Amino acid sequence: ECDLARDPSKIKILWQGGIAHYEDWHPLREALGNISKKYPEVHWVIWGAQFPWVNELIPPHRMTYKNWCPYQEYKLRLAMIGHDISLAPLSDNVFNRCRSAIKWYEASVLKKPAATLAQNTAAYKDELKDEETGLLFNTPEEFESQLSRLIEDTKLRRTLAANAKDWVSENRDAMKEAP
Repeated sequence: ECDLARDPSKIKILWQGGIAHYEDWHPLREALGNISKKYPEVHWVIWGAQFPWVNELIPPHRMTYKNWCPYQEYKLRLAMIGHDISLAPLSDNVFNRCRSAIKWYEASVLKKPAATLAQNTAAYKDELKDEETGLLFNTPEEFESQLSRLIEDTKLRRTLAANAKDWVSENRDAMKEAP
Protein backbone atom coordinates (compact mmCIF):
# COMPACT_ATOMS: atom_id res chain seq x y z
CA GLU A 1 0.00 0.00 0.00
CA CYS A 2 0.96 3.58 -0.54
CA ASP A 3 1.77 5.56 2.61
CA LEU A 4 2.37 9.16 1.59
CA ALA A 5 3.09 11.93 4.04
CA ARG A 6 0.35 14.52 4.14
CA ASP A 7 1.07 18.22 4.34
CA PRO A 8 -0.44 19.22 7.72
CA SER A 9 -0.85 22.81 6.56
CA LYS A 10 -3.31 21.76 3.82
CA ILE A 11 -6.71 20.17 3.80
CA LYS A 12 -7.18 18.45 0.46
CA ILE A 13 -10.70 18.17 -0.93
CA LEU A 14 -11.31 15.88 -3.90
CA TRP A 15 -14.08 16.10 -6.46
CA GLN A 16 -13.98 13.71 -9.35
CA GLY A 17 -16.38 13.30 -12.20
CA GLY A 18 -17.09 13.75 -15.86
CA ILE A 19 -19.24 16.21 -17.75
CA ALA A 20 -22.33 14.16 -16.87
CA HIS A 21 -21.90 15.55 -13.33
CA TYR A 22 -22.37 19.18 -14.43
CA GLU A 23 -25.87 19.42 -12.93
CA ASP A 24 -24.61 17.89 -9.67
CA TRP A 25 -21.59 20.17 -9.31
CA HIS A 26 -22.77 23.51 -10.75
CA PRO A 27 -25.33 24.34 -8.00
CA LEU A 28 -22.46 24.25 -5.47
CA ARG A 29 -20.31 26.85 -7.27
CA GLU A 30 -21.06 29.69 -4.84
CA ALA A 31 -20.18 27.46 -1.88
CA LEU A 32 -16.85 26.54 -3.52
CA GLY A 33 -15.98 30.22 -3.79
CA ASN A 34 -17.06 30.89 -0.21
CA ILE A 35 -15.08 27.94 1.16
CA SER A 36 -12.00 28.99 -0.84
CA LYS A 37 -12.17 32.51 0.63
CA LYS A 38 -12.89 31.38 4.19
CA TYR A 39 -10.29 28.60 4.48
CA PRO A 40 -6.83 29.39 3.06
CA GLU A 41 -5.64 25.91 4.11
CA VAL A 42 -8.01 24.24 1.62
CA HIS A 43 -6.47 22.81 -1.53
CA TRP A 44 -8.89 21.49 -4.14
CA VAL A 45 -8.16 18.45 -6.28
CA ILE A 46 -10.37 18.33 -9.36
CA TRP A 47 -10.14 15.05 -11.25
CA GLY A 48 -11.89 14.63 -14.57
CA ALA A 49 -14.04 17.34 -16.12
CA GLN A 50 -12.71 20.86 -15.76
CA PHE A 51 -15.54 23.35 -15.82
CA PRO A 52 -14.55 27.01 -16.50
CA TRP A 53 -16.53 28.38 -13.54
CA VAL A 54 -14.40 26.28 -11.14
CA ASN A 55 -11.28 28.07 -12.43
CA GLU A 56 -12.99 31.42 -11.85
CA LEU A 57 -13.79 30.65 -8.20
CA ILE A 58 -10.65 28.88 -7.01
CA PRO A 59 -7.23 30.55 -7.28
CA PRO A 60 -4.86 28.47 -9.47
CA HIS A 61 -2.35 27.91 -6.65
CA ARG A 62 -5.13 26.41 -4.50
CA MET A 63 -6.20 23.77 -7.02
CA THR A 64 -4.67 20.74 -8.70
CA TYR A 65 -6.33 19.48 -11.84
CA LYS A 66 -5.96 15.82 -12.77
CA ASN A 67 -6.98 14.57 -16.18
CA TRP A 68 -8.55 11.16 -16.68
CA CYS A 69 -6.15 8.24 -16.74
CA PRO A 70 -6.26 4.68 -18.05
CA TYR A 71 -8.22 2.38 -15.76
CA GLN A 72 -5.08 0.41 -14.86
CA GLU A 73 -3.67 3.57 -13.22
CA TYR A 74 -6.84 4.64 -11.43
CA LYS A 75 -6.42 2.91 -8.06
CA LEU A 76 -2.79 3.96 -7.73
CA ARG A 77 -3.56 7.57 -8.62
CA LEU A 78 -6.48 7.67 -6.19
CA ALA A 79 -4.32 6.26 -3.39
CA MET A 80 -1.63 8.88 -4.05
CA ILE A 81 -3.88 11.97 -3.87
CA GLY A 82 -3.88 11.94 -0.07
CA HIS A 83 -7.16 13.81 0.23
CA ASP A 84 -8.84 14.49 3.54
CA ILE A 85 -12.36 15.02 2.22
CA SER A 86 -14.16 13.43 -0.72
CA LEU A 87 -17.14 15.17 -2.29
CA ALA A 88 -20.02 13.24 -3.84
CA PRO A 89 -22.72 15.62 -5.02
CA LEU A 90 -25.50 13.85 -6.92
CA SER A 91 -28.68 15.63 -8.01
CA ASP A 92 -31.91 13.76 -7.53
CA ASN A 93 -32.89 12.62 -11.01
CA VAL A 94 -33.77 9.38 -12.79
CA PHE A 95 -30.24 8.82 -14.12
CA ASN A 96 -28.53 9.42 -10.77
CA ARG A 97 -30.98 7.18 -8.91
CA CYS A 98 -29.34 4.27 -10.77
CA ARG A 99 -25.81 5.12 -9.58
CA SER A 100 -23.92 3.34 -6.84
CA ALA A 101 -22.07 4.89 -3.90
CA ILE A 102 -18.73 4.05 -5.55
CA LYS A 103 -17.03 7.36 -4.71
CA TRP A 104 -17.79 6.82 -1.03
CA TYR A 105 -16.55 3.22 -1.18
CA GLU A 106 -13.31 4.25 -2.89
CA ALA A 107 -12.60 7.12 -0.48
CA SER A 108 -13.33 4.84 2.47
CA VAL A 109 -11.04 1.92 1.64
CA LEU A 110 -7.82 3.88 1.20
CA LYS A 111 -5.00 3.21 3.68
CA LYS A 112 -5.77 6.66 5.08
CA PRO A 113 -9.47 6.99 4.27
CA ALA A 114 -11.08 10.32 3.47
CA ALA A 115 -14.31 11.55 5.03
CA THR A 116 -17.12 11.84 2.49
CA LEU A 117 -19.65 14.62 2.09
CA ALA A 118 -22.40 13.30 -0.19
CA GLN A 119 -25.73 14.53 -1.41
CA ASN A 120 -28.70 12.96 0.35
CA THR A 121 -29.84 11.13 -2.79
CA ALA A 122 -29.60 7.79 -4.57
CA ALA A 123 -27.25 5.19 -3.07
CA TYR A 124 -25.64 7.70 -0.70
CA LYS A 125 -29.01 8.26 0.97
CA ASP A 126 -29.54 4.50 1.25
CA GLU A 127 -26.07 3.44 2.43
CA LEU A 128 -24.13 6.25 4.06
CA LYS A 129 -25.16 6.78 7.68
CA ASP A 130 -25.28 10.54 8.25
CA GLU A 131 -23.06 11.69 11.13
CA GLU A 132 -21.67 8.13 11.50
CA THR A 133 -20.00 7.04 8.25
CA GLY A 134 -20.08 10.38 6.44
CA LEU A 135 -22.08 13.57 6.14
CA LEU A 136 -25.08 14.17 3.89
CA PHE A 137 -26.44 17.43 2.50
CA ASN A 138 -29.63 18.47 0.72
CA THR A 139 -29.02 22.08 -0.37
CA PRO A 140 -26.03 24.17 -1.41
CA GLU A 141 -26.26 25.93 1.96
CA GLU A 142 -26.09 22.60 3.81
CA PHE A 143 -23.20 21.58 1.56
CA GLU A 144 -21.25 24.66 2.62
CA SER A 145 -22.01 24.26 6.34
CA GLN A 146 -21.23 20.52 6.37
CA LEU A 147 -18.01 21.06 4.41
CA SER A 148 -17.04 23.80 6.88
CA ARG A 149 -17.56 21.32 9.73
CA LEU A 150 -15.28 18.79 8.05
CA ILE A 151 -12.60 21.40 7.41
CA GLU A 152 -12.67 22.73 10.97
CA ASP A 153 -13.00 19.43 12.86
CA THR A 154 -10.10 17.04 12.27
CA LYS A 155 -11.46 14.53 14.79
CA LEU A 156 -14.84 14.42 13.03
CA ARG A 157 -13.13 13.83 9.66
CA ARG A 158 -11.04 10.98 11.02
CA THR A 159 -13.91 9.36 12.91
CA LEU A 160 -16.27 9.42 9.92
CA ALA A 161 -13.52 8.07 7.63
CA ALA A 162 -12.61 5.24 10.04
CA ASN A 163 -16.26 4.29 10.55
CA ALA A 164 -16.83 4.30 6.78
CA LYS A 165 -13.78 2.11 6.23
CA ASP A 166 -15.14 -0.42 8.72
CA TRP A 167 -18.63 -0.33 7.16
CA VAL A 168 -17.40 -0.77 3.60
CA SER A 169 -15.06 -3.57 4.66
CA GLU A 170 -17.90 -5.37 6.41
CA ASN A 171 -20.64 -4.76 3.83
CA ARG A 172 -18.99 -4.35 0.41
CA ASP A 173 -15.93 -6.61 0.47
CA ALA A 174 -16.05 -8.72 -2.70
CA MET A 175 -14.69 -11.78 -0.91
CA LYS A 176 -17.55 -11.56 1.62
CA GLU A 177 -20.29 -10.57 -0.84
CA ALA A 178 -19.43 -12.87 -3.77
CA PRO A 179 -17.28 -15.76 -2.56
